[in-house]
Amino acid sequence: MNMFSHINVDACKTPGCKNLGILGSPDYLPQGKNVLCRACGFLFPIISARSLNLFRQAANQPWKGLVKSCPHCGGTSLKKYGFSTKGERRMYCRQCNKTFISYTAIRSDARQENLATLIGEGASLVEIRAALAIDSTGFSRELQKLSRRANQAERDFV
Repeated sequence: MNMFSHINVDACKTPGCKNLGILGSPDYLPQGKNVLCRACGFLFPIISARSLNLFRQAANQPWKGLVKSCPHCGGTSLKKYGFSTKGERRMYCRQCNKTFISYTAIRSDARQENLATLIGEGASLVEIRAALAIDSTGFSRELQKLSRRANQAERDFV
């Protein structure tokens, strides 16, 4: 299901025209892949739902990671669904039951940077836990995150 599957934008778009935004006006005259509005003379293209969805995806490209919605249906009821083989976050849409890759910007995590530095310096596990002020569970979690980031960086490098 596409976000714009039930939306029709095939109407006159000329400001001041009596048919502005009116669907199916008797003044509309089909002309090939376009429609002529006889009231104002504006010739507008017929736009399919597929074209609208392609435009939406292209227009929203710079917003990836900021606005979290399903690329298939536009739904916002999302659930984390693990990671892809490349380490990218997968999401599950509860509205259309599809999964997709979430392209969130990789944020620089100060704790991860400190952990990598301490490991590189040869600090002991006790020293690392004390420096980062985390318990053993948190330490294990941070190591897993760092491992995932390192593996992703290695895959991107190759």
